[in-house]
Amino acid sequence: MKCSDVKESLSKYISGTCSNEERDKISRHLSECPECMKEMTALDENNLNNNAIVPNDKEVEKALIKARKKLIAKISIKVTGVILAAACILFLVVPGILNMTRMLNLSKYSRALVDLAQFSQPVNVGGYGNSFKGLQFYSTTLSAFTYEEIGTKKKPSAPIEAKLSLITGNMIYKDFKGPSFIHPKVSPESSYLDEASPENTKIILTKNGDNTVAKINLSLSKTIDLNEIEKLLNGYDVKITWMAVECGEESFKPKNMSMGQNQYIQWGIPGTLFIREPDMHSIELNKKNIKEYSEKIIEEMKWLENNKKYVKNDTELMKDNSINNGVGSKAAYVVKNGLKIYGLQLTGPTKELLKLQDSLAIRFENVTDIDFWFWN
Repeated sequence: MKCSDVKESLSKYISGTCSNEERDKISRHLSECPECMKEMTALDENNLNNNAIVPNDKEVEKALIKARKKLIAKISIKVTGVILAAACILFLVVPGILNMTRMLNLSKYSRALVDLAQFSQPVNVGGYGNSFKGLQFYSTTLSAFTYEEIGTKKKPSAPIEAKLSLITGNMIYKDFKGPSFIHPKVSPESSYLDEASPENTKIILTKNGDNTVAKINLSLSKTIDLNEIEKLLNGYDVKITWMAVECGEESFKPKNMSMGQNQYIQWGIPGTLFIREPDMHSIELNKKNIKEYSEKIIEEMKWLENNKKYVKNDTELMKDNSINNGVGSKAAYVVKNGLKIYGLQLTGPTKELLKLQDSLAIRFENVTDIDFWFWN
């Protein structure tokens, strides 16, 4: 039946005065035509208000309910199809396109994370990677795989991770460990004075004898340059695993102190520099390559300064403690002012670490690890 024929017969359909054949045709049409169904519903409601329908006409009421159910079912199927199609686009197609777009700069994101891990954490980087986790369709997790050293033994450490948003292109670097070194111009809280006294460190190292290796952190009474580092490496059988350098934010005092210290910003350089570009390799600091090593450090600092757009400060950390753990001006400060070192992390035979006690102007010192003999 045509819409015009149905509309003319709606009154008879509602009142139940049409033939069975005509009623069936109208019912089929109503189940397929939302426009006629809408008009019939309006006419039906009007008749109900005017008591025009026969209350006992159960057959007509059943036909109306059946027609409405069919129409609702068809609409539901169409709506469900549209929702499923939209979901596929949102969770499969769009993330794929965004991921392809970000992949063009993924090497720069990973290089920035590797440099941040090396320059803000006293660890060595041994590799990097990225992965999707769970249902994070619109983000990917970048990782810098790190390890710590004691003697010649490499100790696995948890990956340092950052989440890259495929939508905004922002990489949030959340990892932040408190400082292990105190700048010469910074006065720590009184609770730290006994905890990190050189005298206590000597006692601990002496007790452990000659069959152990150890790792210690030294905060110096003055800043030194790499020439003095070269003298240190020439004079003692020890290895430098990390060095704290001035970054221009040494006097920063956070809102919430959890380590009893005034200084929370750390910036430094590793004893083994992991280079991400143009190829992947490591350069270990030793007494023969001081100049080359410092040039590579400054080169990476310059790159990080010029590409700081790839790293965003963690706003939660800033809100909680006023700490900016992004690149900010730190890399620029080091590039401009050079490598001014005020903290050393050293590892080696316990007896060698004891020997160098009197050759450096040590302000604070603590033992971070001791193990059985691992040394060449």
